[in-house]
Amino acid sequence: TKSKRAGADAASPPPAQLALGPVVALVVAAAGVGVLLSGLTSSPNANRTSAAYPLPVPRVEWNASDPQFLPKIAARREPVVITGSPCKVWTAFELWTDEYLDQFMPASLNNIRYVPQTNQHEFFPATEESWRHNASSRATHKTITGSLQDVFTAKSKGDIGYFSGPMSELGYVLLQDVEPLAPFEVRENSKRLSNSTAGHTVPVLWAGSAGAESSTHVDPPHNFHVMVRGSKVFTLYDPMAWPSLRPFPNSHIHYRQMKNSRSNTESSFQVVLQPGEVVYIPPFWPHHVETLATAVSVSVVSPSMEDVLFAAAVEVPIPEASDGPRELRCSIARDLLFGVALLQPGVEDAARYLDWILSTRFEGLAHRGAEAFAPLCNCQELPATQQQDILYAAKRVGKFLRRVPAGAREMLYGDYAERVIRWAFNGYPDTAPYFLSTCAKA
Repeated sequence: TKSKRAGADAASPPPAQLALGPVVALVVAAAGVGVLLSGLTSSPNANRTSAAYPLPVPRVEWNASDPQFLPKIAARREPVVITGSPCKVWTAFELWTDEYLDQFMPASLNNIRYVPQTNQHEFFPATEESWRHNASSRATHKTITGSLQDVFTAKSKGDIGYFSGPMSELGYVLLQDVEPLAPFEVRENSKRLSNSTAGHTVPVLWAGSAGAESSTHVDPPHNFHVMVRGSKVFTLYDPMAWPSLRPFPNSHIHYRQMKNSRSNTESSFQVVLQPGEVVYIPPFWPHHVETLATAVSVSVVSPSMEDVLFAAAVEVPIPEASDGPRELRCSIARDLLFGVALLQPGVEDAARYLDWILSTRFEGLAHRGAEAFAPLCNCQELPATQQQDILYAAKRVGKFLRRVPAGAREMLYGDYAERVIRWAFNGYPDTAPYFLSTCAKA
């Protein structure tokens, strides 16, 4: 497998679609899905050059007369704040006082997190120098077993408290308080999604004292986040901004989090969410959340096509050598990753594409093993029959990844590359940067 397409200039610039820019809306087959939502004030990507950033997230009133209202929002893959939604009939808005939650939630929650108020911006550490988890990086953090009242009273003790958990584990009474959930369920029209093990729509409860803050991170599902009590600031980033946010690698303790946790780029949008409002966080949109006042909220999450397509990609078997030295794994990994890269829109030079993955994911992270793994990067020419097997596998993987929207596609290609490299080096997690800086250039 060649690293460049025929006729490609080795000095050609990175793919045009990787630059910051408007998110291209998904093409949806269902009739009328591409029509702009009635009442939407503006697209999140409109008028960027003349505005201060972050831009406000557009708002739209729920249209009960349009059965395709929610599918249209999900198809656009752009954030929006929804008012007047069916959540307005939830009894949670009236019932969820401290006393009520204390009565009907489990008395023992085992994943309440505390951090001193003096370290509130480190609630989820945004950076990590060493490759593996360094215990000292969370020395100020502690996880306790307690009740939700321990979250609400954390500030009086000089701490900030935070809890999240699926509502299926919190009791039937609370689930009744957030009915109906069905209006927020996303069901994308796909046989593969219907037959997947990705699960179904799940409500997740979030509770935090003022000052609780997440790192900037991405989540694979569709997320309709309903504010029940208090207020939160949501800052969202166009997925095309991920190179500047610097995601942590797939095998890192902070996987799906960003090293640059805060950045008011031209791809950022923000909203202060109040009770009764809903913000839609599309799949793989990086976002940062800060609690302004003691808050309780519910996320209604549904599996996304992006996550299912990636699962299908990693299920494609890697063509293994039936005999020969272990060094052949390096050659197989290199040719497979080159083949998948060249099948992605706009990619002309696979080696340069992989080098770009290296710089965005691994810059600033220490790693080891260069001397130990150097002999394995003596890549060899593979037999013609095996090259055909690799090409077939690359086409299958590439077909799945091509269907993922830009931005998310590049993040998931990086995840796939790391998985293949770990396979080549028998599971060692910190060999990817060495492979990308040496073997992938061979």
